[in-house]
Amino acid sequence: MDKRLGMPKLAEHLLAKLPLDAQGWPDVRSRLEGRHNLEQALTEVALPAITKSLIQREVGDYVAAIDRELRDDVLTGRTPWVGGPLLNALGQRLPPVNPRLSVVTSNYDMLIEYSCARSGLRYTSGHVGEFLRSWNWQQAQDDLTRLSRVGQGSKPVRAREPLPRVELYKVHGSINLFREPTGNRQMECDVWAEKAPQGFERVVAAPGEQKFESYANIVDVAARARDAEAKAMAFQPTCSPYLSAMATPKVAFLHSLKRHRMRVTSCITIGRSYVQHPLLAQLGGLFLLTL
Repeated sequence: MDKRLGMPKLAEHLLAKLPLDAQGWPDVRSRLEGRHNLEQALTEVALPAITKSLIQREVGDYVAAIDRELRDDVLTGRTPWVGGPLLNALGQRLPPVNPRLSVVTSNYDMLIEYSCARSGLRYTSGHVGEFLRSWNWQQAQDDLTRLSRVGQGSKPVRAREPLPRVELYKVHGSINLFREPTGNRQMECDVWAEKAPQGFERVVAAPGEQKFESYANIVDVAARARDAEAKAMAFQPTCSPYLSAMATPKVAFLHSLKRHRMRVTSCITIGRSYVQHPLLAQLGGLFLLTL
């Protein structure tokens, strides 16, 4: 949706903002200036914890600033998120039994959340509460149910059934996810997304080896995401009717989506390594949809 959220622009930002004397950073700079990509440069250089923390903070604040600029346009519909039509089309066609649409993303921004809100789609990231939300997947599931009558005759049974929703797995963290200074407890807070309070650290997995280190710190989300992937049927861009349709006009895309509804029952995966169409490239990172 915005090229500033891509790796090249993030690399430019880090080159401009990180102190030249940060330990290990000169080696990363030389690789970036030698046309290494950001992921490669940060993987090749062993950085100390203090430099990793600087990078993590800059990455989170950079994405948060762009997210703030895009937020109102997406929420008001002035500039729809590029994945919005796909998300909305699938979200509106959930089956009555187990009406869940799972989305696994490695992006830190909140454009998916804004798009869900704009489309009127319920969503959960597994965090529960009001202003400060803590991780409790089971409680989040329980909150998204309703009582209904099951059976016929003189003695119908009241049972809980799940409400239609998007289940969002942000496996590399999010700009609205924070770690407390003490206790290492993680919490979500949308009002802090623009700027983390003093002492609180954003939970975002910066590029390079930090992704794998931070992935371990989001172990519950990662486990749920792996479970969603295990239950899903993945498609490459060359063989997925959804993905090939995304390169066509909106009307053709929706027609194809409806036409293939019975054949495709699980998921879409988009990875940077094999993105071929400009529209797919705009989605960025990993984007998995499961039914």
